[in-house]
Amino acid sequence: MAESVEDLLGFVDLNELRFKWPSAFIFFCGGSSSDIPKDAVSLRHYLLRERKIEARLDGKVILAEAANQLYRDSSYTDLITYEEDIAQISRVILLIAESAGSLAELGAFSSSEQIKKKLSVLMQQKYFDAESFVRYGPIERLQKEDESRVAFFPWRVNGKGRVIKASVKDHVTEIVRFINKKIADVPETFQFGLASNKDYRDFALVLWLTGVAQAITAERLSDYAEKMGHPISRARVMNCFYCMKLAGWMDLCPYSGSTYLIRKTTVDVVDRFAFTAGSRLKDSSRWTALAQAAIKKEAGLPQPLLRTVMEMRDG
Repeated sequence: MAESVEDLLGFVDLNELRFKWPSAFIFFCGGSSSDIPKDAVSLRHYLLRERKIEARLDGKVILAEAANQLYRDSSYTDLITYEEDIAQISRVILLIAESAGSLAELGAFSSSEQIKKKLSVLMQQKYFDAESFVRYGPIERLQKEDESRVAFFPWRVNGKGRVIKASVKDHVTEIVRFINKKIADVPETFQFGLASNKDYRDFALVLWLTGVAQAITAERLSDYAEKMGHPISRARVMNCFYCMKLAGWMDLCPYSGSTYLIRKTTVDVVDRFAFTAGSRLKDSSRWTALAQAAIKKEAGLPQPLLRTVMEMRDG
């Protein structure tokens, strides 16, 4: 007799699973953007649009503006809470302190324990010893924890608010090196059960179960998480989804009266599988195949839906 979904989930030693995120991304905050690539309205715009540094970075760039759009679809009560969750799954929160908006973000981010531990800042060299609240407030707080998380560069701005390209062009390589060093500082894998990784758990379980199921409703995922001993409410499932949609890891698939969560990437997010001592299964590939079949039967997932999901996946 085939095992039920609950039986199969019970074979997994969740606390011993080691996870990895499908990809590295940088949540990039800073000055404004322009439709004209060579209009240096901000250092961020110059680096991304004119110098095209993303191709040299060890992670995908996600602009803060994209989070603002998805935030409105989520059930988060405020943007900072959403960005705190984004920080959990990002490699780096990179902020260029170059505008009123980015300075406000710097103050908020440096006050959030969740964001602060991933935060790195680029700042004009002329402010290194300037008498200001920003320099001796949030910047000083970051530097006292880790001086290397704040990088000063001598770029200048003209009277029209445009970056003087000659003041920064020779420093782009070092800026790229700084960002990549911050990415490399973050471990690529983490064990579910360790207390130090508790902030990652909801995201890891939502992402993994979605991949196992191939397509799953938020309600069913919440039920499976509870069966595994790690309850996640439906609202929390959806909030995790909106963070991971921003990362490009998940999407929605509306189909025949239901809305399913799907995983966009085919990358395996479990770096090390683990079974309970009493499990009759010891092969992770066999477990995954049985779990997919059991979920498909229990949830009544039609084959055309699963074909649609495969077509929506990357790679």
